[in-house]
Amino acid sequence: MWRSTAVTLMLAALVTFSGFLLPAAAQMPSQQSASRTAGPEALEVRRAADLYREGRLDEALRRLRGFVIRNPHSPWREQAHLYLARIFHDRDACDEALLYLDRLGQESKADIAELVRGSCLVRAGRYSQALEHLLPLRESDLDDSDRALLLGRIGQARAALGQPLQALVSFNRAAELDQHPERWLDKAHRTLRGADNPVLEEASFMLRGSAVGQDADLQLAQRAADANQNDRGLSLLARIMADPTPFPYRDQARSLLARIEGSSTVPSNALGVVLPLSGRYESFGELVRRGMDLALELHHQGGDSSPRLIYRDSGVDAARASDAVATLAGVEGVMAVAGPLTGEASR
Repeated sequence: MWRSTAVTLMLAALVTFSGFLLPAAAQMPSQQSASRTAGPEALEVRRAADLYREGRLDEALRRLRGFVIRNPHSPWREQAHLYLARIFHDRDACDEALLYLDRLGQESKADIAELVRGSCLVRAGRYSQALEHLLPLRESDLDDSDRALLLGRIGQARAALGQPLQALVSFNRAAELDQHPERWLDKAHRTLRGADNPVLEEASFMLRGSAVGQDADLQLAQRAADANQNDRGLSLLARIMADPTPFPYRDQARSLLARIEGSSTVPSNALGVVLPLSGRYESFGELVRRGMDLALELHHQGGDSSPRLIYRDSGVDAARASDAVATLAGVEGVMAVAGPLTGEASR
């Protein structure tokens, strides 16, 4: 029954959101300039920009590509290239995004161009080079969505370069700004799991009252329980339970509390969902997650408050996906698991 419900929710999610990607809002340079008039070329680029913001990426892409071919000497050509770069970035096609950025003039230092370039460099694993582009943007006038992307990518680069505490601070701020903070909280979670105890203690102190701070407490509690330091574990878990801040790993904290106390408090209506919430299929995983959340919301409107969904990230790694399934089944106590969905992770 639970497996059937999970499959139904996933299918509903895919049908509901098929063909749509929800890109972050793009902050592009002003289209008004003393040297540019609002003629046909300006209006054409503006219309494509409106399509981009509406999430109609295919149509925006077609219009912009046509514009740069027809107007090789237009003063609006650079802006068209910026939008094209952002579209390909949002589609996780960074090679093409960088090609359009490389066509900009050397004098172009638009913040959005640097953000897209730095983000693509992080995805390519060129972390030090990425920070050269991203760090100067911290004082730039970006909207919340773009600033969340900036801080999240800085966090990823710092984590990869062995700077976990700085990474956690960046992930925490990104999660606070993003309308969908789960991807940054997941990256913080993985950073915390690999951190040593002094880093966890510092993160717990510095970020108290936040989801990342609670996660630091959870990791410390887990290690305390593994070392049979149950009083220490219970103290940390009590602090988590008393904090009203939304925390995606609260069920893990409840499970650990139940383990220490020798009782089971895991609800029996939980369904596990393993999706690629990071890596090359991150945008697809987020799409499915949003669809499942909407399908579950519609299901609840019928008066049935069950089931609940507990998400875990598979990335693109089979071992990580296996670990996620094992955690959902063994620690979270879910009734069924949907996923993984992609590549090696689904085998």
